[in-house]
Order: sequence, then structure tokens, then C-alpha cells
Amino acid sequence: MDKPKKKETEIVQWSYDLVQNAYLVKPEDTELNHDIYLNYLFPFCNNYFGPTNPMMIFGGHSVKDLPERPYITVRDGIVPLCILFRDLKPSAIKGQLFIHRDLWYTVPEDWREKVRFFDVEALKTYDAQNLPKRIFIAGALNSTLADPLEFEAQVKALAERLGKENLADIEIMAFFPNKRTDLWGAWEEENVLHYSRAIFEHLKVDVKTPEWHLIHSENNFKDCLYYEINAGTLVKDSYLTHFTLSRGGGLLAPVPDAIDAHFKRTSSVGLSLYHQMNLYELDFDKVTPYCDPLKGENFRYYKKLIEAANQKKKFNYKWEKWLATYLKRFFKESRHGALD
Repeated sequence: MDKPKKKETEIVQWSYDLVQNAYLVKPEDTELNHDIYLNYLFPFCNNYFGPTNPMMIFGGHSVKDLPERPYITVRDGIVPLCILFRDLKPSAIKGQLFIHRDLWYTVPEDWREKVRFFDVEALKTYDAQNLPKRIFIAGALNSTLADPLEFEAQVKALAERLGKENLADIEIMAFFPNKRTDLWGAWEEENVLHYSRAIFEHLKVDVKTPEWHLIHSENNFKDCLYYEINAGTLVKDSYLTHFTLSRGGGLLAPVPDAIDAHFKRTSSVGLSLYHQMNLYELDFDKVTPYCDPLKGENFRYYKKLIEAANQKKKFNYKWEKWLATYLKRFFKESRHGALD
């Protein structure tokens, strides 16, 4: 008699290796229903080990398995989170979900008892007074994750934080994996020119662009600033962040925000010798009521975006443009206007 097939939550073991920090490779018999979605977000969506059960909800895991875990660190961005909050009732979760604190405004009222927050802190931080010797810039070049205008704004912001006059003496390495042509349709070629021009104009012309296998073989990112250009639309907690920080990399020094006063740090979890995850509670009484971004027709658009990718159908770039425009309009207004 054949042995019953184990559930995914039983065959995927979460542990952490402080030395290698290798990303999780699932057993061959694990069903990967979301491989197309994963390919689209590679390598930012790669699994990493951690004591807080880090998980990409729309990355090979089934939402129905969530109640079996006491707590989950949800690595997904705005779109998957909103679908999760719409599709699943809070009572179905026995434990708690930890989402990135930057996405606090996505949590509906009925979910607030179940949701806590996290962020990632590096041992080293950099600014104009404490300059790195190297900069590692990473991002995904497409309209949904970082459209050309947002991309240029973030590159310019980096130059302003460090001082453009200081960049001549800093080695810069950039990694921007191209969007595959078999996923969600073709992207506009002129975007590549916008991205390149932004880097050359605001940073420097002499920028190294190594392939992924060379980056992944790098063991030492000490004295290196990691700067990720990621709007947090589809993936927020990036594998590349943990990969780089666990090897000694640092982040930009944080900038104070009005929402900080309403977060209370409850604990911290070490992830490597060089970085940790901080856990928070938020005083929701201090923020305005939630406005559902998936109300009405918008929910159908969001869901079509995910389903088209997971069913291996090409997705027209016009949908990306629509989504990027909508997110900027709605969520930026929500993010900066929700405090009392």
C-alpha cells in the first residue's frame, strides 16, 4: 500500500544556517503550482531560512495550510496581501501573521488582531558621514515593481543621501534581472533606456553588472551598502536583502517617519551575525479607518493579475501599467494620509 503523501507543511522544514545561509530547496515531490509567479520574481522571491517561518504566500504554498502554523512571516507585497485579507477570514488563522511594517496600511479592521509587523535591521548603516566602500543596487526592471519614474527617483535619492561628489570613489555593482518574455507579455524596450540613463546620470557611468551566478558566489559584502529598488507590489521581504546582509552588508540609515511613534517593538530575532528581524505591534487606534483597495472591480483586476501568471498565460504589459498607476495613486495617498 502506498504511503500517504505528506502535506507541504510537513515536508518543508524551516531551519537556519548561520554560515551558508543557503536558500531553501523543496523536495522533488512538493507541488509547485506557482512556479511561473516565482520565475517572475526571481531571485527576490527565493526562499531563505529563518526561525519566524518566512513564506511567500503566492509562491508554492497553499493558503489553506496557514492555520497549521502558529506564526508566519509573510514576505509578499501589497497585491498578494490584499488578496489574502479578502479571501481568508481572520478566524481561520490560529496564530499570527507578521507583515512588513511599511505595509501597515493594507490591514483591514477585522484582521488587526491577527496581524503583527516586522522589519529587517542591519548591524551596519551608511550615510554621507559614514560612506560604504561598495554599493550593491538590485531591482526588477518592470512597470509593476519599479516603473521608470519611481526607479529614477530612488536612484536620485540614493545619490543625495550619500552625496554625489562621494560616488566617484565608491565601487558600484548593479543587478537588474530582465523580465522573461514568456511571462505576462513583453515589456517596453524604451524602459531599459530610462533605467540605464538614470544610473549613469545620477550615480556614475562606471557600474559593474555581474551575472547572478557571480553574485551568488560572493561571500563577503562587508563595507558594502545594499540598496534595493522595490515598490513592494508583489514581494516585500526580499531574499537578496537577507543574502547580502548575512554576508556583512549594510543598509542606508533609517529616516524618521510619523508612523514610528505608533509602533512598539516587542522582540528581535537574530538572523545572522550581521542582521536581525525586529517584531512590532501597532496602535491601530492612532490611525484612520481602513479603505478597501480591492472594493468592486479592482478586486477582479488584482486577482486576474495573479491567476494569469500562475496559469502560464501571457500577461499584457498594459495590465502592469494599469496596476502600477493604480497602486501609486491609492497606496501613496493611504500611506501618507492615514495618520490622525
